Amino acid sequence: MANDQNPTPCEDSDSRDIPYLRNIFSWIEQQNTVDSNNVYAHGFSQNSMFAVYMTVCFADKMAGVWQGGSGLALTGKLDVLRI
Repeated sequence: MANDQNPTPCEDSDSRDIPYLRNIFSWIEQQNTVDSNNVYAHGFSQNSMFAVYMTVCFADKMAGVWQGGSGLALTGKLDVLRI
């Protein structure tokens, strides 16, 4: 969970996804057919939230990210565009 005390929860202890992603990036770097300097993430809705999470946590390994169809909402606020 990201919050004021931990705005970028990118340590192995923050999520089981972090060690998984480290393994993925290690695998990419070992391939001769994949350009490890040209890795992008994309997603829509919940998948886009993960794409941004991995891009923030591994910014040094990512060339870019595309995010669509996700956002934040506040409990009890029906019109989040007028907050």
